[in-house]
Formats: sequence, C-alpha cells, structure tokens
Amino acid sequence: MQKRKIFPGELALLLGLVCNSLGVSIMVKSGFGISSISSVPYAFSRIWQGLSFGVWNYVFQSALIAVLMLLVRRFKVGYVLSFFLAVCFGYMIDFFDCITAGLPAGAIWQTLYFLVSFCLLSLLFLHRIVGVGAGTVLCAFVTGKCVSLVGTILDQRFVFVPLIKKLGEV
Repeated sequence: MQKRKIFPGELALLLGLVCNSLGVSIMVKSGFGISSISSVPYAFSRIWQGLSFGVWNYVFQSALIAVLMLLVRRFKVGYVLSFFLAVCFGYMIDFFDCITAGLPAGAIWQTLYFLVSFCLLSLLFLHRIVGVGAGTVLCAFVTGKCVSLVGTILDQRFVFVPLIKKLGEV
C-alpha cells in the first residue's frame, strides 16, 4: 500500500476555490447551463445587471449563510469563514469572467468549454431560461459520483492537515 502524503488543508481549499470559480466561469461561457446552485445568482446578474455574477454569487451565498444561522439559532466562527470564502469565490468568478471574455465563440468551442469545466427566476423576469440547460441536467446526474470518485482518489493519496489550528484551540 502506498504511503499517503500530507497536504495543507488551507492550500487544498484555495485550489478548490480557484478550480471551482474557473469551472463556473467556463460553464457560463459554454452556454450549456450551469449548476443549480450557481443558476440563481446567475439569473440575478442577468435580471439586475448593476451587479456582476460574482457579486451576486456572494450576496446569494451570504443570504444562505444568514438563513442557516437563523434556522439553527446560533453563531459559529465557521460561518464567518464561510462568508469570507463566498466573497473570495465571487471575486474569483468575476476575475475568471474577465480572463475568459476574449475566448472564441461557436458550437465547437462551447462544447469544448463545457467539457473542460464539467432558474426559475429567469423565467419570471426574463421570460426565458437563463443559466440552466443540458449541462445543468448532466451535472445533476454526474456531480455526486464524480465528487465521490475524486474524493476517494485524493483520500488514498493525501492526508489533509490544517496548518492553522481551529480558532479557540490552544
């Protein structure tokens, strides 16, 4: 059996945020639809265009965190970290949107973008589905299995250890 390598948990989190925000930006560019959690802020960004997709992402995620706090009726330090990560994720989406803005268009390119990256509000306000498509349906079917497979592969090879101790621990 192969010995697992130690990998800093914070670095894994950062890499995950970068890959996820790049993936969301490229999925939007593909035009085949995005994940259901991203489709709501994407629809908001199309309805109220004064705020970018990335900003709507962290506004929406922050609202979800606030609802969670109201439901559980207690505050945890991790919620602040979740808010901070939501803001970072939103800014990274906007950053990658700028980076991918000049990419070529067309069906072949869009298919490539979708393969590389792997809505109801839009109907109400825009009278058409925005941000939800065949890719959204495909993601609904395969995301769980893919995450499980990648998680298993990573767990076999790495032990994720936080460099920074939990707040409150001495």
